Amino acid sequence: MIESAKQNWINGVENLQKPLKQEKICDKYYEIHNSVYRWFNIGFDYFGRTSTPEQTHPQSVEQLFCENCQRFLADRFVEGTCPFPTCRYDNARGDQCDQCGKLINAIELLEPRCKLEGSVRTWLQGVEAGWSGGARAVSRAWLRDRLRPRAVTRDLHWGHNAVKLYQFMAKDNVPFHAIMFPASAIGINENIKLVDHIFATGNTSITKTVNFLSHVALVFLVLMRRRMAVLPGENNSELLNNLGNFCHRSLSFCANTFKGKLPEATLTHNDYELISLVNREVVAYVQHMEKGRLREALRHVLSVSRLGNQHMQTEQPWVLLKGSDGDNLCCQLAALLCALISPYMPDTSRKLKEQLNLKQDLRINPINPSLIQYIPAGHVIGKPEPLFAKIEPELADKMRAKFAGTQSEREIRNANDSKTKSPGVAEIEKAIAEQGEKVRQLKASTKDKSVWQPEVNKLLELKKQLAGAQAQTGSVGDAVWQPEVNKLLELKKQLAGAQAQTGTAVKPPTANNVKQETRNADGEKVRKLKASTKDKSVWQPEVDKLLDLKKIMATAQLATPAPSDSVASLEKAVAEQSDS
Repeated sequence: MIESAKQNWINGVENLQKPLKQEKICDKYYEIHNSVYRWFNIGFDYFGRTSTPEQTHPQSVEQLFCENCQRFLADRFVEGTCPFPTCRYDNARGDQCDQCGKLINAIELLEPRCKLEGSVRTWLQGVEAGWSGGARAVSRAWLRDRLRPRAVTRDLHWGHNAVKLYQFMAKDNVPFHAIMFPASAIGINENIKLVDHIFATGNTSITKTVNFLSHVALVFLVLMRRRMAVLPGENNSELLNNLGNFCHRSLSFCANTFKGKLPEATLTHNDYELISLVNREVVAYVQHMEKGRLREALRHVLSVSRLGNQHMQTEQPWVLLKGSDGDNLCCQLAALLCALISPYMPDTSRKLKEQLNLKQDLRINPINPSLIQYIPAGHVIGKPEPLFAKIEPELADKMRAKFAGTQSEREIRNANDSKTKSPGVAEIEKAIAEQGEKVRQLKASTKDKSVWQPEVNKLLELKKQLAGAQAQTGSVGDAVWQPEVNKLLELKKQLAGAQAQTGTAVKPPTANNVKQETRNADGEKVRKLKASTKDKSVWQPEVDKLLDLKKIMATAQLATPAPSDSVASLEKAVAEQSDS
């Protein structure tokens, strides 16, 4: 049974940064953790949390109150004289006495005193200058806010005693889980299950994972951990060229030569030698898995596929015998690999099982780990497909540049990148409209300025971005000038129709009129369009239409000397719209 739980506790920094209730923050990060595990194909029989009704019990407790600090004190912030007559140690803590070793309650101390009075605050002010911002914020919050007790253990009920408990954690959690909790569990003598294996490889979070194939990421993390520079090589050499290549070659040969129908097996001396070598790797695989040595076990999986590739190169069934029965053994090896990679790459294992057209689960017998006949003769396999894709150097460089550094460094870099990217004016205008509506709703729902002021600040920032984008492009936005262009086109259509119906045209223009019209058309109108956007494809069609209209008007002027009232009014409207 695989079980995990998310501890529902929020530190002071997170509470200060996010104006949310602790329950909502816990809900948010519970889903984030759950989605990360699902992305990595890490499955739990139960993934719970500490805030469920079954795990909580409200209770009132007595605590000491410090008049100077004006807060209730947790036991760790209280000192006094040990209450036991045989000890009377004057520096006993609120939870235990270091001299006699007995557990005590803070309210039982004789002459209790607050550890925070003056000394801690003075000391903190003298040393916190070199601390990180997060450390300073947490420390100040603990000094400023009311202190509350914090749960240390959880009452988890296990099944039978044959359970093996594996724990994965950062190094700073090892003392509690390796020393403190086992000592407590042994001390109460209630046969509580203790941890069998602890894995602590560092305190660097890997939950902010790359948007990349999960099965590749899992194998890489197991094999190499921190050596990020060799990710393309590990994928291309071990997964693509070794494991994926053998499985695809074996199944493709069966599909092309035997039409997917597995032949009867006629084993040779070389085949028996291969089986012996493979069984040795499988035995080592099981031994390492039982001891929790995931990396070593995975290397034996890759050794099995490497042996299969060497066997195919030596035997060359496509050359020695067209349709050699030896391909049966290669397909059996592919089925074995399907079982071996299941703990590491469940999705890839399921994909390979579909290509083998097998319904039953493929398993390794831990009592007698060896290659067995997983597929009967005459079985028809499915369609072979590649299991892995090649990682090109360009993609690796892009990933390395995007995800290099610490999480805070990546956040700063992404923020700078977002500033250099200038979104379109239309996109910013849409964001302003949405943010404005959000601000109006917040102001209508509450008078608390601390609630809606951050959203107002976002709105003001969006407006600054809009002004900057307009200054860069010289544009006031398509949404502003496009309707006016549409009106101009409609007026031109009406003018052309009126001229065709009446057969009238304007009076022949003088040279000065022609010069004035040309200057207005090719100067003012074109300048305005060009100023509104740098995209020639937007304003060039309008310029062409305006020139065509001038040709039509010139022809009409030669036909009749006097225009009708409707034509004249339309011409005036066209001129006004062009100037607008």
